[in-house]
Amino acid sequence: MAERSEEIRDEIEQTREEMGDTVDALGYKADVPGRVRGRVADKKDAVTSKVTGAKDAVGGTASTVTDKTLTGSR
Repeated sequence: MAERSEEIRDEIEQTREEMGDTVDALGYKADVPGRVRGRVADKKDAVTSKVTGAKDAVGGTASTVTDKTLTGSR
């Protein structure tokens, strides 16, 4: 009888953990504004990274042209 009681307690604990995971998943799905903010932030970061890369590329080209102009190299 004691073994069966322990099995039942283990099953109850496992069920509680599964229910907690389910509640967390439902909370995430219900938080549409939060998910939208996350996606917008991701897109903003991607665009910022691309713009920074483009600026660096243009800056590198401009400095090369400036160096060649100042030294008279062609």
